[in-house]
Amino acid sequence: MDKQHWQEHWQERRAPFAEECRQARQDLLADLKDPRTAQRRVLADVIDMSAGSVHWREHGYDVVAADHDRFRSVLPVMRYEDFVPEVERETRTKGGILTCSPVMRWLKTSGTTGTPKRVPYT
Repeated sequence: MDKQHWQEHWQERRAPFAEECRQARQDLLADLKDPRTAQRRVLADVIDMSAGSVHWREHGYDVVAADHDRFRSVLPVMRYEDFVPEVERETRTKGGILTCSPVMRWLKTSGTTGTPKRVPYT
Protein backbone atom coordinates (compact mmCIF):
# COMPACT_ATOMS: atom_id res chain seq x y z
CA MET A 1 0.00 0.00 0.00
CA ASP A 2 1.63 3.26 -1.05
CA LYS A 3 1.76 6.25 1.30
CA GLN A 4 -1.05 8.20 -0.36
CA HIS A 5 -3.40 5.22 -0.40
CA TRP A 6 -2.54 4.45 3.22
CA GLN A 7 -3.27 8.06 4.25
CA GLU A 8 -6.61 8.01 2.43
CA HIS A 9 -7.46 4.70 4.05
CA TRP A 10 -6.57 6.09 7.48
CA GLN A 11 -8.71 9.20 6.95
CA GLU A 12 -11.68 6.98 6.09
CA ARG A 13 -11.02 4.71 9.08
CA ARG A 14 -10.09 7.37 11.65
CA ALA A 15 -13.57 8.31 12.93
CA PRO A 16 -14.88 4.70 13.12
CA PHE A 17 -11.62 3.64 14.79
CA ALA A 18 -11.93 6.41 17.39
CA GLU A 19 -15.53 5.36 18.07
CA GLU A 20 -14.47 1.71 18.44
CA CYS A 21 -11.80 2.79 20.94
CA ARG A 22 -14.30 4.88 22.94
CA GLN A 23 -16.74 1.96 23.02
CA ALA A 24 -14.00 -0.49 24.08
CA ARG A 25 -13.00 1.88 26.90
CA GLN A 26 -16.61 2.16 28.08
CA ASP A 27 -16.95 -1.63 27.98
CA LEU A 28 -13.73 -2.04 29.98
CA LEU A 29 -14.86 0.45 32.62
CA ALA A 30 -18.23 -1.34 32.88
CA ASP A 31 -16.42 -4.70 33.22
CA LEU A 32 -14.25 -3.28 36.01
CA LYS A 33 -17.40 -2.28 37.90
CA ASP A 34 -18.96 -5.74 37.46
CA PRO A 35 -16.20 -8.36 37.08
CA ARG A 36 -18.54 -11.31 37.75
CA THR A 37 -20.65 -10.44 34.71
CA ALA A 38 -17.50 -9.89 32.63
CA GLN A 39 -16.13 -13.29 33.66
CA ARG A 40 -19.42 -14.98 32.80
CA ARG A 41 -19.39 -13.34 29.35
CA VAL A 42 -15.80 -14.46 28.71
CA LEU A 43 -16.63 -17.98 29.88
CA ALA A 44 -19.65 -18.02 27.57
CA ASP A 45 -17.40 -16.98 24.66
CA VAL A 46 -14.86 -19.71 25.46
CA ILE A 47 -17.61 -22.31 25.71
CA ASP A 48 -19.20 -21.11 22.47
CA MET A 49 -15.87 -21.37 20.61
CA SER A 50 -14.82 -24.70 22.11
CA ALA A 51 -17.87 -26.82 22.90
CA GLY A 52 -17.88 -28.52 19.48
CA SER A 53 -14.17 -29.31 19.47
CA VAL A 54 -12.81 -32.84 19.53
CA HIS A 55 -11.01 -32.24 22.86
CA TRP A 56 -14.23 -31.13 24.55
CA ARG A 57 -16.27 -34.02 23.16
CA GLU A 58 -13.62 -36.58 24.12
CA HIS A 59 -13.50 -35.27 27.69
CA GLY A 60 -17.28 -34.76 28.06
CA TYR A 61 -17.08 -31.01 28.60
CA ASP A 62 -19.65 -30.37 25.87
CA VAL A 63 -22.32 -32.12 27.97
CA VAL A 64 -22.02 -29.63 30.85
CA ALA A 65 -21.19 -26.54 28.78
CA ALA A 66 -24.71 -25.09 29.07
CA ASP A 67 -24.54 -25.05 32.89
CA HIS A 68 -21.77 -22.60 33.76
CA ASP A 69 -21.63 -23.48 37.46
CA ARG A 70 -21.47 -27.23 36.80
CA PHE A 71 -19.02 -26.61 33.98
CA ARG A 72 -16.60 -24.89 36.37
CA SER A 73 -16.67 -27.89 38.70
CA VAL A 74 -16.06 -30.41 35.88
CA LEU A 75 -13.35 -28.70 33.84
CA PRO A 76 -10.08 -28.69 35.79
CA VAL A 77 -7.52 -25.91 35.76
CA MET A 78 -4.89 -27.08 33.28
CA ARG A 79 -1.34 -26.12 32.34
CA TYR A 80 0.29 -26.07 28.93
CA GLU A 81 1.92 -29.44 29.62
CA ASP A 82 -1.57 -30.95 29.97
CA PHE A 83 -2.34 -29.89 26.38
CA VAL A 84 0.85 -31.04 24.65
CA PRO A 85 -0.76 -34.16 23.08
CA GLU A 86 -3.68 -32.04 21.80
CA VAL A 87 -1.31 -29.34 20.49
CA GLU A 88 0.71 -31.96 18.62
CA ARG A 89 -2.50 -33.47 17.25
CA GLU A 90 -3.74 -30.00 16.27
CA THR A 91 -0.56 -29.35 14.27
CA ARG A 92 -1.36 -32.41 12.17
CA THR A 93 -5.09 -31.72 11.65
CA LYS A 94 -4.90 -27.91 11.14
CA GLY A 95 -7.72 -27.23 13.60
CA GLY A 96 -10.79 -28.63 15.29
CA ILE A 97 -9.05 -30.33 18.21
CA LEU A 98 -8.87 -27.58 20.85
CA THR A 99 -11.39 -25.17 19.29
CA CYS A 100 -13.62 -25.25 16.25
CA SER A 101 -11.70 -22.37 14.69
CA PRO A 102 -9.16 -23.16 11.98
CA VAL A 103 -5.54 -22.61 12.96
CA MET A 104 -4.18 -19.86 10.73
CA ARG A 105 -0.60 -20.24 11.95
CA TRP A 106 1.45 -21.41 14.89
CA LEU A 107 3.29 -18.96 17.11
CA LYS A 108 6.27 -20.08 19.15
CA THR A 109 7.02 -18.54 22.53
CA SER A 110 10.54 -17.39 23.30
CA GLY A 111 11.09 -20.04 25.94
CA THR A 112 12.18 -17.50 28.53
CA THR A 113 10.71 -19.52 31.40
CA GLY A 114 11.46 -22.95 29.96
CA THR A 115 10.94 -24.90 26.77
CA PRO A 116 9.41 -22.84 23.94
CA LYS A 117 5.72 -23.55 23.46
CA ARG A 118 3.59 -23.66 20.31
CA VAL A 119 0.46 -21.52 20.46
CA PRO A 120 -2.30 -21.81 17.81
CA TYR A 121 -3.34 -18.51 16.22
CA THR A 122 -6.99 -18.84 15.19
